[in-house]
Amino acid sequence: MMKCNKCDNMNPEDQIYCLECGEQLSEEQETVQEEQAVEEEQVTDDTEVSHITNEEPTGFQEEIGTKKSKHTKLIAGIVLLIAVGIFIALYANQKPSADQLKDAANSPAEQLPESSQSDQIVVVIGGEEITHPVFNLYFWITQQQFESAGPNIWEMETGGRKTLDIAKENTLDNISLVIAAKQKAEALGLELSKEDQDLVYEQANTIIMNNTELVEKLKFDIKDMERFLKYDFTIQKVVEGLRDNYTPSEDEINTQMEQIKAGYETATVKHVLIASKDEKARELAQEVLNKAIAGEDMAELAKVYSEDPGSKDSGGEYTFPRGQMVPQFEEASFTGEIGKVYPELVETDYGYHIIKVEARDVGALEQIKQDSEGMLKTQYAQDELIKLSKALSVEKTDLYNKIDIIK
Repeated sequence: MMKCNKCDNMNPEDQIYCLECGEQLSEEQETVQEEQAVEEEQVTDDTEVSHITNEEPTGFQEEIGTKKSKHTKLIAGIVLLIAVGIFIALYANQKPSADQLKDAANSPAEQLPESSQSDQIVVVIGGEEITHPVFNLYFWITQQQFESAGPNIWEMETGGRKTLDIAKENTLDNISLVIAAKQKAEALGLELSKEDQDLVYEQANTIIMNNTELVEKLKFDIKDMERFLKYDFTIQKVVEGLRDNYTPSEDEINTQMEQIKAGYETATVKHVLIASKDEKARELAQEVLNKAIAGEDMAELAKVYSEDPGSKDSGGEYTFPRGQMVPQFEEASFTGEIGKVYPELVETDYGYHIIKVEARDVGALEQIKQDSEGMLKTQYAQDELIKLSKALSVEKTDLYNKIDIIK
């Protein structure tokens, strides 16, 4: 499980954005995509790279790479749009002063770049006209995701379809989600508050004034950016509204709890690492294992023999959840008898480990239940928006066919 730094919600390991609030799960984790994972409906699998963050990282602690999770395009679209704040954080690092905002409001023609494309329609989704600049904003975000797969991504084809065409279709899916949310908000009587509208205006100005190169590249003006941000605010409100009005059954919650409970387990162990794998190292490791089984203090053995710089001076002790150690180390830690020395040497790429399982914790039942209910509520909201978005009509104009990679 991964804990959200913003709302403390626990999420499955294959999650990139928090199911509760949409926050990117860790600044220390980066989402990567592999070229070979290009598929017809989704060009890339989301791949998560997680690193353990001890002050003195040890060699045997696993860098968990290439943990693949297949999110559908539409689910990925929801979390992308809910997390559009990432876009703002990247491209609007400075907040404008009150005087700047006042000047911008009084003389937008002088302060803000005008777009000659604001009235050009690329596509009509569910009766909503999407202008060229607004489409560009969504397409640009999609393009950044695709290009993270590698420099040759646009030269690839899948099932006879060019990557560009797949990216454009993904962009349509993402926009369809926000249009579905907009229409659902109208049906539910949900409106942006005065505070929301003020924040939209402030953020739009911030982005426009601080990113003239991006503005020129994507050909948008402040009205386009306001529309883009209003879509984001609306989808958040609708997701929250749908979540709040849905109550999962006890059976659903219990099933979800069974699926995620392993992620809440932690193990506390003391260990000694012999950081070589030759015969001499194995003999030494066996000698230390025999001493540990005979009852010698593991902390003292670690201080004398261990070659793990991250734990040697602290008696070889670690407490960790599932998914943070190399598989062999984790297996021994979560299956070994509590209070006992694991009866065999544990061999990994980093050497030989002697492990004593000090304790295990299954996590707080109430927290697991609460998180399970939250995940089910969010999943319900996402499923409802997907259902609505798929039902929307999509009418492409001639301009859609001319959309190309933004350089």
